[in-house]
Parts: sequence; C-alpha cells; structure tokens
Amino acid sequence: MNQQTTPPTPTRWERYKAKLQTAAQETWWFLSSGIFMKNCAGVIAFVLAFVWMTSFWLKCYTDHGESLEVPNFVGMTLEEAQKKAKNRSFNLVVSDSVYRSDKPAFTILEQNPKPQWRVKEDRSIYLTVVKAVAENVLLPDIAGGNDDFEQYAKKLELQQIKGEIVSRKFDPILEPNTIMEVIYDNDTITNRLRYGVKVPKGSTVLFVVSERENSMIEIPDVVCKKVDAAKFLISTSNLNLGNIVKDNSVLEENDAYVWKQEPMFQAGVTMRIGEQVTIYITGKKPNGCDETEE
Repeated sequence: MNQQTTPPTPTRWERYKAKLQTAAQETWWFLSSGIFMKNCAGVIAFVLAFVWMTSFWLKCYTDHGESLEVPNFVGMTLEEAQKKAKNRSFNLVVSDSVYRSDKPAFTILEQNPKPQWRVKEDRSIYLTVVKAVAENVLLPDIAGGNDDFEQYAKKLELQQIKGEIVSRKFDPILEPNTIMEVIYDNDTITNRLRYGVKVPKGSTVLFVVSERENSMIEIPDVVCKKVDAAKFLISTSNLNLGNIVKDNSVLEENDAYVWKQEPMFQAGVTMRIGEQVTIYITGKKPNGCDETEE
C-alpha cells in the first residue's frame, strides 16, 4: 500500500510574495483594460478643455490680453500729466489735495495705481496734488511756558510755518531766546495770540527775542588768508562759517585763498555772536595781498 506524501507548508514570506504577485497582476489587468484607458483619456481631455476655456476667458476679460504700463506722473504738473495720460489712454482723477510750501500749485504728489503697474486701457488714475491756495492754521499761544523761541519754532514747523528772529533785546530777567514780540505781515500780534490768530501755511512769522548780555563782536578780516586760517579765525571769533563760494580756479579747497567775505570787514563794525560769515575763494593769492600773509 502506497503512503501519501503531504505537501510542505509555505512559509510566511512565500505567502506574502504570492499575494504581491497576485495584486500586481490584477493591477496591470485593470490599467491595461479598455474601461480604464477610456476613463483616463476622458479625464485628460476634460483638464485640457478646462485650461483652454479658462485661458480664453481671461483673455476676453482683459481685452484679449492687452494691458498698459502706468506712467510715473509724480512730480509733474497736472497739465503735463493730462497730456501724457491722453496719449496713453488713461483718465486722471484728482482725489485729494494738500498744501506744500515747497512745491508749485497742482504738482502731483501721489498716484494710484502706482507707476509701472499694468492695467487696462481707459483706466482711471487717482491723484493727490498740491493745493493752489494754502489753508489757514491757528498759531500756538505763547502763554503757559511756550515762550521759548526754539520750542515754539518747532511747533510752527509742524504746521508748515517758518519762524525767524529779526531782533534781540537786552533783558536782565528773561531767559535768553524768550519770545518778546511776535510779528506777522508788519503787524505785532503778540497779545492777540491768546484769542486765536490764523495764518496761511507757508507763511513766515517774525520774532523779537531776549538776550542777557552784549553779544556783538567785531567782524574778522579773513580776505587774503587761506581757507584753513579763515575758518580758524571765524571760529575763534564765536561766529559760524556760512557758504564757501568757489571760482573755477579752485582745485583744492585748503590751498585756496579768500578774495571776498560777507559781511565785509570794516574797522569798528560788529556783528552778532553766532551769525554766519560767507567766504569767496580763488585758487591764487589775490592781487594786493601781502606775500607773507597766509
């Protein structure tokens, strides 16, 4: 009688390998089937059609893809900008105006959209321009400790008003640079400030302030001196150097000579400490100068 042989039991790895082979074979049959290929082709066709339709719609919305770069109108007058905008098919709209004492009227300060943006034809560009007429602002009162010129002048600057000292008066009690008089348009308005005084932006208000001691000094004579020597003499006189005006012969400033000064030197004539002396320089020693003078 023949003995029946029992087949060996497959290992765990062999069972796992068999499952992988079966899954791979079924996946390949599915991917290569006609149903999958038809569905895949349908999806690809739908995506391509969607992309084409989206591109077509965007081109139609933006006038077939045509756009213009926004020019830079800032710094131009409104009249200049309007001529340029007309040639570029833009509409200019003044949306705001502010006063600037350092800019001519109707100068463009800002624009929206910004320069170099790309927009469609006939787009409106919104502008901020300089006002032709300055608005009035209320001058601060000098009561309550606001009588120091430097502090008061800073407040005026914030309001686009210039403060300028035109005179100084000796006063043994007041602190130096205390405001004694306020003058606007040739009219002393000191006592009226408490009731409110308005002036246009860009105006200049004049002041008389106090001083405690004689602050006058004789004007130094710097003509015929070299620039370094002139600077030293002006500084030791408690004066400030103003502008240095060169002629065409000046190659090196420190080697140049002073041929003119403002204010001019005159024996016995004085100027206030801290004021400026402007010098005019040339490359060669001026005629009439002492050869030993540097």
